[in-house]
Amino acid sequence: MTHEQKANQILAKLREQFIAQLPEKMHAIAQQAGCIDLTSPTHSELLALHRLLHNLTGSAGTFGLHSLSDMARQTERLLDHLRNTEDKVEQQAIASALSVALQRMDKLARSAPDRHAPSLTAPKVMRPPKGKRSPLLYVVEDDSQQGQKLIGVLEEAGYCPRLLDGLSAFSAAMRADELPAAIIIDMVFPDGDLAGAEYIRQEREAYSGSFPPVVFLSVRQDLDARLAAYRSGAAHYLNKPVSSERLLRLLDEITQRVPPEPYRVLMVDDEPLILEAQASMLRAAGMQVSTLQDPRKTLEQMQTLDPEVLVLDFHMPEISGPELAALLREDERYHQLPIVFLSAELDPDWQSQALSLGGDDFLQKPVVPDYLINRVSSRAHRARELRAKQSEIQQLLYQREREHLALNQHAIVSIADSAGNITYVNDLFCDISGYCPEELLGKNHRLLKSGQHPDSLYKEMWATIVSGQTWFGEVCNRRKDGSLYWVESTITPFLDESGKPYQYVSIRTDISHAKAVEQELARLSQVASQTTNGVVITDMAGRVEWVNDGFTRISGYTLDDMLGRKPGELLQGPETDPCTLARIRAALERGEGFKADLVNYTNENKPYWIRIQCNPLRDNKGSLQGFMAIESDVTQEKEDAYQLAATLESTKDGILAVDASGKMLFMNLQFRQMWSMTEPMADSTSDEQLLAHAMTQLLDPEGFMQKVKVLYQSTEELDDLIELLDGRVFERHSKPLRRDGKSVGRLWSFHDITQRLRAEQAAEAAKERLRRGQLYANIGTWEWDIVTGELFWSERIAPLFGYPAGDLETSYVNFLAAVHPDDRQAVIDAVAACIENDAPYDIEHRVVWPDGTVRWLLERGAVQRDAEGNPLSMIGVVQDIDERKRAVQDLLIFRRVFDATEQGIGVTDAEGF
Repeated sequence: MTHEQKANQILAKLREQFIAQLPEKMHAIAQQAGCIDLTSPTHSELLALHRLLHNLTGSAGTFGLHSLSDMARQTERLLDHLRNTEDKVEQQAIASALSVALQRMDKLARSAPDRHAPSLTAPKVMRPPKGKRSPLLYVVEDDSQQGQKLIGVLEEAGYCPRLLDGLSAFSAAMRADELPAAIIIDMVFPDGDLAGAEYIRQEREAYSGSFPPVVFLSVRQDLDARLAAYRSGAAHYLNKPVSSERLLRLLDEITQRVPPEPYRVLMVDDEPLILEAQASMLRAAGMQVSTLQDPRKTLEQMQTLDPEVLVLDFHMPEISGPELAALLREDERYHQLPIVFLSAELDPDWQSQALSLGGDDFLQKPVVPDYLINRVSSRAHRARELRAKQSEIQQLLYQREREHLALNQHAIVSIADSAGNITYVNDLFCDISGYCPEELLGKNHRLLKSGQHPDSLYKEMWATIVSGQTWFGEVCNRRKDGSLYWVESTITPFLDESGKPYQYVSIRTDISHAKAVEQELARLSQVASQTTNGVVITDMAGRVEWVNDGFTRISGYTLDDMLGRKPGELLQGPETDPCTLARIRAALERGEGFKADLVNYTNENKPYWIRIQCNPLRDNKGSLQGFMAIESDVTQEKEDAYQLAATLESTKDGILAVDASGKMLFMNLQFRQMWSMTEPMADSTSDEQLLAHAMTQLLDPEGFMQKVKVLYQSTEELDDLIELLDGRVFERHSKPLRRDGKSVGRLWSFHDITQRLRAEQAAEAAKERLRRGQLYANIGTWEWDIVTGELFWSERIAPLFGYPAGDLETSYVNFLAAVHPDDRQAVIDAVAACIENDAPYDIEHRVVWPDGTVRWLLERGAVQRDAEGNPLSMIGVVQDIDERKRAVQDLLIFRRVFDATEQGIGVTDAEGF
């Protein structure tokens, strides 16, 4: 049994019940009329009779007793005239007519109405049949891509669409197949720009039955196209691209498709039979209907049922429909609730009152079922759509509120009116600018102008935003205290209906620190580009961001070669020590610096030794930003060390080097042989086992140990003789090993002079005075303002001139005073040549420290000039090369001694080379 059949059964039973109750209703009307003196009735008496007549008018018509309904309505009107007149003569005439009408109405009610006479029937509602998709839709579209896309949307929504690729296919389908529930058709076809409308008009004229509703989809927005569509009988005209939601909503309406979720309806009427009859009609249409006979319980039921439409009778006992509507409208929850009055009331004043007190529609009983369903479903659909839209807006507002909150917590925000005057600033704006809101509101952003930008920047900015476009850029502003800060700005205009800006929203991010780092890096890069050392700057992951020319000179790789890559990807090779690499990687992972000597390879795959000092780069909060490494090519130094080690191995002297803790750093083969050392002893890192072994061979072991203890605590050199039990005599020489002026161990040399002492008086052994230069060159930077004479230098300059850091006053006079008198004129000439002739400033000279110490320095620099070539300043670097100079001199001395004596002399550093 279908839904319609079930509904019709219910309606038939309700009709039988009504007819069965009709004598009782007529008796109640007659009894109420008999209690009234029609020549002088009271208001309450007439109101009670009016309610009974009004009820009969609607219920009789609803159940098909139209003659009785019409007679009840005429009687009701006579009663209304009687209530509204005060003329006694007219009252008497109306009373007589009313008495006759009551008798006729009673006669009609007693005439035994046919229980099987045609009555109201449930409407037919389109429902998908089992096993099929429904309803059927024709989609007439010659653009296959658009057609397929539309088909997908309709199928997903539960329709059964069929794509017809032209007007001919559409015409054939209309004659051969079942009619669709609706037709969706384009306006423009190859046959003409209005061909779609013309074809629909012709099909409609040729078709004798009910033609399906038509929805036009077209890119045309002109009046002619719309008129052609509606004159052809179209239900709707939509512009492409069409909203899928809107199209589906319209199709649901015109096909009367049951919504996926039934509409919720609450019906309130004091007459139970008519209430159930009307509810059955709506339920047959697929709606979820709740009924209520007691109107006083409406507010309570509203909270429980949450209806999408409320259907009210007009006249009800204790509280009328309009009164109930007015009460509901007082509650903001029900401001948008559709309220439909369903009543037999014909008085336009009463209907107007119902609508003015909150009603949205007024339907007259008896109502045609299809019309009732259409009006209620239409109201429910709009209510559901409005609720969805309100929910969407509320969600959107919530999202915007959260976004606004997040933005205020992160960014510097201000809003200005169309004239550029500030109307809003957030807390971060006040924090960074130093102004309070009262000092900013109503003012122009020129209040923050720093003077660091040309006027053209601000003109370009204003022209951009006035034209309605968004402006992006970096701006330097000035705080209230006069200090500067940088921001990255985005200024977006808000446009009115005419397309003109009515306000500007500015969102800024503080980039002051990034700018400071950028400027410092630029300065450092300029300095670093002047040094012969290689300089590498990387990010936190160790990827190269910048290298100087010194790096390119050493390795052969340019910045373009290295950019974005880790140095080891190109520089490391087979001879690169993996243990050193592991130590370097561990330091970088910890965010720490390191010092290391490493074998790298040039771009020609040639190995070279590099000495690296790497330091982390951190911001003012201590966060790691990257690393900077200064690299020195120590290939020659390493080669010299290897040659020296080879020389020490070839000498006839025994050589031993130990650090301050007694750890053995180096011993040559001759030493091991002179002392008869076993391999385990030679491999030991501590000197304890070595001393114990030596004690067993010495003639005076206690004296030997006393001198060793004294020497370990002393910085003095020692030359003495050691006698062994086997008769050999060694000439022992001991001197401290120094690094950065500090003693870090001792160097021992043992020369077997046994044969010489026996042959002749032993000549005084040559003494080795070769001292190793520093492992790392100290570098200082300076900048001399030629115009003002001011000289600026880094903290490392003072120690290079023999002063504690910060003690040497920065001036050109002090600089020249520290230069060795014999080198001073050469320095002055080199500076002059650089300034006057752009000659390279590259000079080695001596300085005299306050304590009389003379040290060698290397200076390199360049002149900065203005646009006309006038010298403005010099910038340069100073490097301590004293140890290198002295190492060369010591090597020369060593070689002279070595060439002049038959004995060998050797020196080792703290690392055993």
